[in-house]
Amino acid sequence: MMGVLLLGGVLRSVFFTGSNALGYADISDDEASRATAIVAVAQQLSVAFGVAVAGGLLELSTRLHGNALSPVDFQLAFVVVGVLSAFASIVYFRLPADAGSNVSGHGALAASKE
Repeated sequence: MMGVLLLGGVLRSVFFTGSNALGYADISDDEASRATAIVAVAQQLSVAFGVAVAGGLLELSTRLHGNALSPVDFQLAFVVVGVLSAFASIVYFRLPADAGSNVSGHGALAASKE
């Protein structure tokens, strides 16, 4: 279990670091402070949205069943929030092939070959 938690934590850390680096790749130094504020707000809103959706599903389940929540209700809420989160990957598939090349070092290599 510790290995799974460690691997999950490392993968999350790498994803968020890479995602943030990619998000700031095309931002000028003058706009970086405004971009930082916007990204921080967007991240907090996405977390709040996930909690709100899960809470709404649990409330709906309580009203439909008319009794206490069961583990299945929580499993459904986790799956729905997970699927909604997976839809965020569509944004990454739509990125151009050279996105982030100026922060990865590949942009400098391509410029030196030309």
